Order: sequence, then structure tokens, then C-alpha cells
Amino acid sequence: MKATLRDLRNLKQGATLFGKFYPTGYIVAIVEREDASAVEAELLASGWNDMDVLVADGELIRQHESEIEGERTLLDRFLVLFGEQTERPCLAFSAAPDLKFLLIYAPDDDRASQAVQVLKGRCQVAHRYDKLSFSEVLTSN
Repeated sequence: MKATLRDLRNLKQGATLFGKFYPTGYIVAIVEREDASAVEAELLASGWNDMDVLVADGELIRQHESEIEGERTLLDRFLVLFGEQTERPCLAFSAAPDLKFLLIYAPDDDRASQAVQVLKGRCQVAHRYDKLSFSEVLTSN
């Protein structure tokens, strides 16, 4: 489903951590614009519903990140300085107009493995966002 700002604000397990975009329980995959619909269709055919697979362009991700940063509390700002992982490499792709972000709800290892199988060979990079850490689950290399 084509994502909106409202969709990003209302992700199932929350969309922020310490005042940063952090889609807990999701895999964020970067795919070529022309491949996004096919990957989305395959995920839907594999059992995800349309609310569990969101497709967004980089502009929407940047807009959402900017909105979140504007709402940071003093505690959020403090926590960013001490201990939070601030580098989220997949967000570096948000400036590329020929790429799309797929946000795939995969809250457990089984769902994450299924998503990775669909994504293999079709994405630039994919990161899985767990409660307090994120990990790279796939790269194009």
C-alpha cells in the first residue's frame, strides 16, 4: 500500500525511538522504484496484508523524520547524545529519487525470514528494527 504520513505515524509497534524515525517490528528495505510493486505483490501473495507492507518514497521518509525531530522532548534530545545508535544507514538512501522504501511488518524471526526470502536479489539493503537495536538483514553485495 502506498504509505502516507498518517501511516508512518501509526505503525503497529510505534514509529519513533528517542525522537527519531524507528519502525519497531519492521524490516525497511530499499528497492528500485520499478521493482517496488512486484516485491509488494509477492509479499502480499506470501500472506502479508496491505497494512503490513507499506511503500514510501524518500521524500515522505525525510518529511516524517523532520516532523519527528521537531517534536523531540528534552529527554529525547538527551538520550540521543548518550547511547542511542544514531546511524541508520538505510535512511541515507532517502535522497535517491529512483529508490523506494518498503516497510514490512515482521515482528518475529519467522516473518523476518519469509520477508528476506522475497527480498533476496531485489533490494539494495534491508534493516530489521527490533525494540532497541536494528540489524542489517540483507544487502545487494
